Amino acid sequence: MGTLLQDLYKATMLKKGLPISQAKFDKKLKGAQLSSHIIAICVQTDTKNPLVEEVSSVAMAVQNMHLMATCHGAGAYWSSGGVHTPDTPSLVENPQQTSQFLRECLPENKKDESILCLGWLYIGDYYGDEAGSKKKWPVSKRTPIEDKVTWK
Repeated sequence: MGTLLQDLYKATMLKKGLPISQAKFDKKLKGAQLSSHIIAICVQTDTKNPLVEEVSSVAMAVQNMHLMATCHGAGAYWSSGGVHTPDTPSLVENPQQTSQFLRECLPENKKDESILCLGWLYIGDYYGDEAGSKKKWPVSKRTPIEDKVTWK
């Protein structure tokens, strides 16, 4: 997965004619290596429902997964991670490398479905496995729901 993300970053920068940052290139691999799980966030595009509804449903599911990770003391974040590049600027297509990667992961009976990758959900130890890390989990600044919502 880390190699795929590096390849997508490199292809994007070359296509744009911009220099490749070695730090960003290395960070793509390190982020994948530090994650215990990386979930492809995908939506099926060949349904009878409007795409915006499908994308919204997927976003709600990702929010719930993010909340569950937090409940279990795991860090999580959603990154687009190169699923759209200069050669695939529209919302309804992915770079060929992403599509091929996802097709290889699908079971045989799902390989013909039309899917769109919206990004990757990275899950893992909040601070990685850094030995002796003195960092602490962030303290919430949330206020009660009653401070935000008026019930009538």
